[in-house]
Amino acid sequence: MALSGSVAFKATTENNLIFSWAAVQIAAENCSYINWQLLLEAKYFGRIDANPGSPWTVVIAGQEFTGTTCLAIGNNETKVLASGMAKVFHAADGTGSFDFSFDQVFWINWGGNLIERVTGSGSAELDPIARASQPRLSATDLELGGSLEIFTDRAPDFTHTLQYRFGNASGVIAQDVTDSCRWTPPLGLASQIPNAVSGTAVITCTTYAGGAAIGKKEVTVTLTVPASVVPTASATWEDASGAYGALGAYVKNITRLAVTVSGTGVYGSTVTGASVTLGGKAYSGGIITDSGELSLVVSVTDSRGRTGTAVYPITVADYSPPGLSLSASRCTADGTADDTGDHACITVSGFVTQVNGSNAANLTLTYGGQSVTAQFAPGEVFFQKTVYADPDTTMAITARLSDKLVSSSRTMVLSTGYATLDLLAGGKGISFGKAATREGFDCAMDAYFRKGLFEIHEDGSVDSRSLFERVAALEAKL
Repeated sequence: MALSGSVAFKATTENNLIFSWAAVQIAAENCSYINWQLLLEAKYFGRIDANPGSPWTVVIAGQEFTGTTCLAIGNNETKVLASGMAKVFHAADGTGSFDFSFDQVFWINWGGNLIERVTGSGSAELDPIARASQPRLSATDLELGGSLEIFTDRAPDFTHTLQYRFGNASGVIAQDVTDSCRWTPPLGLASQIPNAVSGTAVITCTTYAGGAAIGKKEVTVTLTVPASVVPTASATWEDASGAYGALGAYVKNITRLAVTVSGTGVYGSTVTGASVTLGGKAYSGGIITDSGELSLVVSVTDSRGRTGTAVYPITVADYSPPGLSLSASRCTADGTADDTGDHACITVSGFVTQVNGSNAANLTLTYGGQSVTAQFAPGEVFFQKTVYADPDTTMAITARLSDKLVSSSRTMVLSTGYATLDLLAGGKGISFGKAATREGFDCAMDAYFRKGLFEIHEDGSVDSRSLFERVAALEAKL
């Protein structure tokens, strides 16, 4: 490989024909301009007297040149017979060569021999012309927002323009680059891959020589969306049970949160799914059964498969519905216990849970068509009342204890105070149709007798007349 050369061909014993060439390479055109000469060299006895109109032909890389020349030359001289310039194009990779040949008519007598013409041929391999630079990268994978070095491996005097393509986006990285430059792909390029976390970018290097573009070469790099690029998640909610509105607190076993999740994709991604957990468990709006400090976590997933979360602390108050018990027993007007009394002693007891420092309760007691109410602060509940209760009839009694959230109720029926048969304490009295309150036989019921009643005297004898007969005789006398 060379940029110049010469080859000598014998014409006479004292003369040589020399083909000489020198190349000027133009990188922008990927060609070499061959300046050539056909020379006649005379040695010590090389003098030639000849007709000045001797034809010649030179062919270089298929290009033909013709003309005539004068062969006259003195001893020890060198003479240019012909010259010119030929354009030789190089291959795409910059390599080049050319073939040459010449034909020079002499038509002289030399030493008794007729020399009609002298011909010669040969070839030359040219220095390769540097072509478009092949860029190299300092890294083959890069996170968006990071940077890498682009090397051009340039030939002398070459400059470059570096550009990128990524999805539908493109742009100029740098111009007039000589050896290298640094590129920081912007994070906004993530919008070109809304459904993936990475993609391939193409970097094009256009090489310039003398201001003219001589070619382009490409290299690729994988660009990745940083793990920090995730969708944003947020949530709003309300207590569908009304507990928060009533007490200013979320309440165990009562509160039901209606959660609305919002999500926004980032750099072109779209939200494809959402989830909610409460206290570490999946939550879909049911009644909250835990209490204390809980975390409401909402998550959204985007089209890249990335997940964004938002965490909200929620305090849930411990709570139990009002506890309630109801009892009633007959008594006298002054409250003395009496199973057949015409009054009733009604007792209500229970408990109300304090929530957020409040939660007052109302008690409604209904009995015999009447009702009475009472209010209680959170804590123990106790209420007692003595009321009239007809001993001959039963009485329905209902107690309802209501706090700010729910109600508990109990119902019972007070039995009558009527006794079909009652024995007096001590065994000396018996009553029918009433409670025994005195000694002897006490009947408060209608009496029906199917047989006679006879009086037994102290001596054990029996009056032969029944009581009915004796009454009837007495009535006859009247």
